[in-house]
Amino acid sequence: MTHLYRMAALALGMTALPVTSAYSQDRQATSSTNSADTLYCEERKLGYWFYCVKPVPQEEPQQPEAEPVPASQELDAITSELRELKARAILYPTEANVAAYIRFQRAQLDRASLFSDVWQRAIWQDPELDYTLERPVGAVAKKQWQDARSAERDSHGDALRRHGHPIFSAPPLAHA
Repeated sequence: MTHLYRMAALALGMTALPVTSAYSQDRQATSSTNSADTLYCEERKLGYWFYCVKPVPQEEPQQPEAEPVPASQELDAITSELRELKARAILYPTEANVAAYIRFQRAQLDRASLFSDVWQRAIWQDPELDYTLERPVGAVAKKQWQDARSAERDSHGDALRRHGHPIFSAPPLAHA
């Protein structure tokens, strides 16, 4: 029964609230944001978890940007570092050297895997990049392509035998 009384009290409380238009609410919100913050944060004593004090954004110290390294040089640096770590792990097989080589190689394998995924996505999105549409690689498709190519070549050969082989030549050069 107490639940019913609570619902009735809530309904009566809702009817007692003043009805205002959205325009007047916006106007009140823009003109008195400080008074709302004061009412909400100071008078209610909400505690520290309500973020009443707005944090001041920290300015990041601006670092001068270094000139970008060309990608080919970066790739050469990665390759040389991988070779150095591999040589160190083979020549001085300590646990730290082998672990460093494994970690770096796995990072490069992850990078290669990402490249492969992006490559495949690019081919799926742009069919002009897909070489298998020009020259198929599947066994059945390859056989069909070769048969079509042979038939086209034979048709050109038949046309040459029927009409003769035209001779194209450049005009003679004038000798000085």
